[in-house]
Amino acid sequence: GTVYHGSGSYFEKFDQGKARIVNDFYGSGVAYFTSDLKVGITYAKSMAKKSGGEPLVYIVDIKIRNLFDVDDVFSGKDLIDILPDDLDSFARGAGLMGLNSDQYRVIGDLKAGKMKLTGDQVFKGLSKGMNTTAKAREHLISKGYDGLRYNGGLNMGMATKHDVYLIYNAKNAKILKRKKVP
Repeated sequence: GTVYHGSGSYFEKFDQGKARIVNDFYGSGVAYFTSDLKVGITYAKSMAKKSGGEPLVYIVDIKIRNLFDVDDVFSGKDLIDILPDDLDSFARGAGLMGLNSDQYRVIGDLKAGKMKLTGDQVFKGLSKGMNTTAKAREHLISKGYDGLRYNGGLNMGMATKHDVYLIYNAKNAKILKRKKVP
């Protein structure tokens, strides 16, 4: 689908070698893309100010065959299939181990797919509570995911709620148009 990328740099195509830092928010990817043009413009201005470059909005067609969505609910086989080997760390990162939790019951319920977890909880479990988001991204890639969607604006306290997409392979982003931001 069509999304927007705000930047302070001119480029011809997205480059895997210029992917964001590894432990970025939700594990990063090739770049962050937004569903909202105004948000793309805001990022273009902000990035240009940082880099001393020119604010540009890229209109991009992204292809995601297998999207990991933080709002999806995982249970049963879907949950079992995405779990890592270290279920104790996963359960702690996902916030499933409260003060009075029965660790063995929690682990057993996970193994049996008896729980219903949001994609956000799954990601937090995979990333040890958002501390090792790069590991979570690598795990998702190993499970066949080629991109992720989360609710934008939450981490930045932005008023404009929007969808943010991360793609894991630069080949899945095709620049349709580049616009200068006034």
